[in-house]
Amino acid sequence: MDPLVSERLYIDWLPTAQPAVHIEDERVIVVQGRTGFYLDLRYKTARQGEADTVTWATAGWKTLQPVSEGQGAPAQPQQNVRQLINCIADDTDPRARFTAVFDSHRLHPETSDGHEPASGDEADHDPPDEGSFSTLPNGDVLERGEMRRPETGEITHYEELWRRLPLTRDKDAPVRVVMLESADGGDKAFLGRVGDFEVGIARRGEQVLARIRRLDGTAWETTMTTVDGAGLPDLDSLDLLAAEAGGVLELAGRRWQVIEQSL
Repeated sequence: MDPLVSERLYIDWLPTAQPAVHIEDERVIVVQGRTGFYLDLRYKTARQGEADTVTWATAGWKTLQPVSEGQGAPAQPQQNVRQLINCIADDTDPRARFTAVFDSHRLHPETSDGHEPASGDEADHDPPDEGSFSTLPNGDVLERGEMRRPETGEITHYEELWRRLPLTRDKDAPVRVVMLESADGGDKAFLGRVGDFEVGIARRGEQVLARIRRLDGTAWETTMTTVDGAGLPDLDSLDLLAAEAGGVLELAGRRWQVIEQSL
C-alpha cells in the first residue's frame, strides 16, 4: 500500500447530537509505511515554555479488508460535510483493520516480531479496530468504525476526518520509509520516518516519551516533544541504505529490528 502521513481534523464519538459540533482538543499524526506498519501519536500541545503531553500512542499493522458488493449513494458536490457523511455507504468503502502491537494505555509487554499479524494475533481480547475510508471532494478522508473509547472504556462507533499531508516538499522526490522497533528487551520504543516526517515513541516505566521532527529544507526541526522526548534517538546517523528489512542494527546504544526500509 502507499505510504502516508495524516493529521486528524476531528473525531466524533457516536451517536452524537445533530448537527455535530466538531471539537478537536488534541493533535494527532499518523505515519504509515508501504508494509502497513504505522505509528499513531495523539498529544496535547503545551503552553509556551512547557512540554507537550501524550494522550495516546500506538504502533501496529494496518491490513486491508475485503470490500462488500453493496451499492452506495453518490455524493453531490453542493452538499455540506455532514450531508456528504450521511450519504456515504460503509459497505462500498475501502476497509482496514488496525492491530496494535504497542498501546500506551496498556502496560503489558508488546512486540510486533517484525511481521504482519496473522488472524487472531491481536494484542489482547479487544475487538479489532476497524474502519471504512471515504475520500471527500476536497481530498480529506472520512474514517468510520468502532474502537474502545479511552474516556469510557466502551467499544464505541466513531467518525474521524483526516487530512493527508504532502510526504515531501519536492513532490517528485522519492519517499523513503524506515520503521524500527527496539529489540534489546528494555522499555519498548519505535522510530518511524516517512518522507519528510519522523516520529519517535518510547515507554519509560509508566511514562510515554514522544518526539516529532520534520525536514525543513536540509535540516530536521523538532515540532513536538515531551519532557524527555529530546533524548529519543533519531535516524540522522543511521546508514539507511544498509538497513535491511528483517535485520537488526545498533543505534544510540540499543538494538533495533528493521520492520521496514523502502524507497
